[in-house]
Amino acid sequence: QTLVLATPYLGTTDPYATYAIRSPAVEERVIYYSEAGLPQAWPATNALSLQADGDDITGLMPSGSFLYVLEREHIYRFTFKDDPATDGAVFLASQRGCLNQRMWVHAEDVVYMLDEQGIHAFTGGQAEPISQSIQDLFRDDTDSPLRIDWNADQTLWSASYSEVHATIRWFVAMTGTRYPRHALCYNYREQRWWTEEYHRPICSSARARIGVVRLLAGVDHREVLALDTGYTDGPRDPTGTLRGTV
Repeated sequence: QTLVLATPYLGTTDPYATYAIRSPAVEERVIYYSEAGLPQAWPATNALSLQADGDDITGLMPSGSFLYVLEREHIYRFTFKDDPATDGAVFLASQRGCLNQRMWVHAEDVVYMLDEQGIHAFTGGQAEPISQSIQDLFRDDTDSPLRIDWNADQTLWSASYSEVHATIRWFVAMTGTRYPRHALCYNYREQRWWTEEYHRPICSSARARIGVVRLLAGVDHREVLALDTGYTDGPRDPTGTLRGTV
């Protein structure tokens, strides 16, 4: 990629320097929207401005007849009747939030999402905390050997949902590793928690129908794994078997 700078660069030369492309500060609280049939072109006046609250927008979530604007510590509800520019309105829906666009899961009319306070179940009108039994994992002032590393790259964290197993997983980085090699797992029917550890970092996931709906996880080295498939204690046959190829 080639970047054209508007002003001369006065820093030192470093082939491994990091950089970021940020929008102007006035644009950080503005959400642009397109009209029906025009997903790639819209006038600059089609904009929705959120009030300043000291928080950062992390994603958008459609649910029911509303569009929810997610922040790290807030959730706003947007709705309109005829035209967003004339009768659109934004309301504060919750004082809880979501870390990024991939950390919320819609399961059976309830949205489960993770923020810095823990994990909560959002029903549109209120957020109910559900992670009290594992709250030590979210604290950095505990003696627990397993804690979430808030200094890790949170853009690599994600969540997955398996309706067959009624299980939601949040892939996060724990102390001792930079990448999401652990998952906070929740069975929402039995309201049961457990943690899983993987020998490979899982930075993305998706559901696909391969005979039945399966949960696929993207790992390093351009490989894709299937979760909840096979045995957790190794192959029953010492020689192993090849089930298929991509």
